[in-house]
Amino acid sequence: SVRVDDTCNGEIQDEGTRGGILLQNSVFMDCQGLRADNNIGTGLFITGGRGRLSNFQANNNSGSGLSGDQPGWMFESLRSVGSGYSGISLNGPGWTARGIYASGAAFGFAGVNFGHTTPVSANGVGAIASDVVAENNASWGINATSCPGLQGSNWVARKSGDNNIRLIKSPGVKISLVSENAGANGLLIDG
Repeated sequence: SVRVDDTCNGEIQDEGTRGGILLQNSVFMDCQGLRADNNIGTGLFITGGRGRLSNFQANNNSGSGLSGDQPGWMFESLRSVGSGYSGISLNGPGWTARGIYASGAAFGFAGVNFGHTTPVSANGVGAIASDVVAENNASWGINATSCPGLQGSNWVARKSGDNNIRLIKSPGVKISLVSENAGANGLLIDG
């Protein structure tokens, strides 16, 4: 059980300044009860390795609540409120997640983000996400980019400033969803 508030480790990488907690290339790390609030940068940044994260909470970080490249990781009960970037950003192939909540992500970002176009290793190929809720985000509720074969159930997106749910370059996606009160499209599919 770790809590990190009001900090910045000052480490500069290709991805930018990291904030509270950095987990890098673990053999297998089982993390429970991590919290990161009011950090300059990302609250929790995971890159490489393997592991499991449950009961994570992030509030008011200037970057994302949780971000990085987490191929094969297992996630349960992730929460982010008031992020400067995307609230929860899961990237890389083969991860699984259950119980994600995000609200208050900044303009130009998603409450919950899955995958990226670059680098190729960040593509969310074959990922699984269930019980995902995104509400009251400035731009997008849930965004999936370059996530071929993404599977999801019980996605709920509401009151996003732009699209509630965006699927970009993600063929073969199978999801069940509810979209309410979008600023633009309830569901946008592109490519």
